[in-house]
Amino acid sequence: MTIPAPRTNLRDDALLAVLFFAQGLPTGLAWLGLPAWLRSHGAALDTIGLVSLTFLPWALKFLWAAPVERLAVRLGCGRVIAATQFAAALAYAALAAVDLRTHFLPGLALLTLLAAACATQDVATDRHAIVRRGAIGAARINTLRFAGFTGGMLAGGAGLLLAGATAGWAAFMLACASAMIVAAAMAIRMMPAARTPGGALELRARDDAARVRLRGFFGRAHPWTLLALALLFKSASAASESMVKSFWVDHGVTLEQVGIMTAVNLGLWGLVGAPLGAWLLGRKGLSARGVAAGAGLCVALLLGLLAACIHGGLGITWRPTSDIEWDWVYVLLPALQAVADGVASMGFFTVFTRAVVGRQPGTDLTLVMCAESLGGLVLGALAGVSAARLGYGVHFALAGAAYAAYIAWAWRALPRVDVHAAVNEPASQPFTATPTRALP
Repeated sequence: MTIPAPRTNLRDDALLAVLFFAQGLPTGLAWLGLPAWLRSHGAALDTIGLVSLTFLPWALKFLWAAPVERLAVRLGCGRVIAATQFAAALAYAALAAVDLRTHFLPGLALLTLLAAACATQDVATDRHAIVRRGAIGAARINTLRFAGFTGGMLAGGAGLLLAGATAGWAAFMLACASAMIVAAAMAIRMMPAARTPGGALELRARDDAARVRLRGFFGRAHPWTLLALALLFKSASAASESMVKSFWVDHGVTLEQVGIMTAVNLGLWGLVGAPLGAWLLGRKGLSARGVAAGAGLCVALLLGLLAACIHGGLGITWRPTSDIEWDWVYVLLPALQAVADGVASMGFFTVFTRAVVGRQPGTDLTLVMCAESLGGLVLGALAGVSAARLGYGVHFALAGAAYAAYIAWAWRALPRVDVHAAVNEPASQPFTATPTRALP
């Protein structure tokens, strides 16, 4: 029988969802909204390409993750998160006064600082969530992560294009700043750790903080296996997403249509696929390993089907309109892949979250996520070379085959890093797990 979650846990769920939403907002702004907004205002393509630099803090945050987590142990996660949210609010307020059409580089610097503030917040947020929930709450944490972050990305991208077109750039930036202040106010009210008359908590916190180090990650069991899993688990989407968009454009799809389908697929990934993965983990009782591997094989199969359709010319020669050389199959298959990738991501992230439970979960999960980002950046760059030399069909076929091989290896490797699975898998209900203990 399912036991309803206590109200305090639901409040913490709401807090985590808001914090993940706040982290996704600037990412959606830069990835989904800003390129189209700049282009509509006459910006050159090489200028628009520089927007990708704003993602660097997310790939490099492992460099400062340990000091941030030490600070979170000493001062409390709520205070660190609130400070980063206030910094983000200031960055948004400064952006409101900057016209990116005439002062692009100062605006780019502010956007990068904004991303750095949110990436820093992520370290403290992860510590709060993992220490408070433990391994048993991994699926629940990641359900909130995917839903909140995806919602923030969609709000940042669509918000700029819709609200920015009516109320203006400055008004939208000030609205985002207000949202950060609300998130900061919620973070300040985070539950503090219980204190003892003898100050035992303070002594333990100082000891824990002194022991948080980046190299501490490599003292766990199979650290390189965990990094390799993280480095490659998004390889299918990294190798296919940008090339699917290029394929669409090459066959007459407009940039506006590409933008719409990109946003739809993002929503399918984070708001359909990830919750479906959580349902399979919790309500159906499947293992995270099984969910990750099963959905991963579906991703590989869908890439193979896409390659077969392209190789056979299916749909490309049939024109639904006079100026577009494409068919519904080239929309449906990437959409199904987004759902399957969301399910697989939930399985993998559940394992990753359980694997880092311990003394420094914020630092360790940051390193895992940075490995994922690095793998995506490298494989995304190689995808263009592969598709240009081999053609879309062969490229997607190779990507699918390579991902199937990765899943076969991951099936054997995941149990080595998922050390908490045996105890916590049967109880990993994503919507019934209760907090394990309070957090500093």
